[in-house]
Amino acid sequence: MIKLKDLLSEAVTINKQQLKRMIMRAKRAGAKGYDIILSLSNDLSASPDEITSVLEKYRLISMAESINEELTDADIKKGDAYKNMSARGFEVSFVYGKAHYGGWQTLDYQFEPQYGVSGFVGVGSGPPESVDGWGKDKKIRVTSKMKKEMIKTLEDAIKSRYNGSEETSVLLRNGLRLSNVLSWVKRL
Repeated sequence: MIKLKDLLSEAVTINKQQLKRMIMRAKRAGAKGYDIILSLSNDLSASPDEITSVLEKYRLISMAESINEELTDADIKKGDAYKNMSARGFEVSFVYGKAHYGGWQTLDYQFEPQYGVSGFVGVGSGPPESVDGWGKDKKIRVTSKMKKEMIKTLEDAIKSRYNGSEETSVLLRNGLRLSNVLSWVKRL
């Protein structure tokens, strides 16, 4: 425990667990980043600099700063992958490229569906902030297993007699050529 004599006018003791609870309460109220530190400084009647030093001492500064900042065009590269946290199974959104109006186009691939076979399940486009699900989705690394599965799905669809399959129909409906998507996947 730290005596916060220098933090507060009267001597009050506060431990790490109490600070964690205060941070979580501020997050539940909707505070992000520096707003959390301001909330703690109001609650403890201390300056934000003093709160920051106490959080650093307890190694809680990352908890106060772990916010989902909005993505910008500079943060996004073709081939970035984001695990869709709101989907069931294991669904990943891949950044396919820039859309013609200035936004970004993403391809969603379901690797472990609840039923059926894996395949492409969506094509999306939107501003840079929407690429990671408005801050909900976590950026992941593309593994060779993921690439092999997507390549196999696309090659099977291209070789098919009907030039497409159920797993790739969403790509065809959105005007994407399977051969272009296949060459993009191989470059991931």
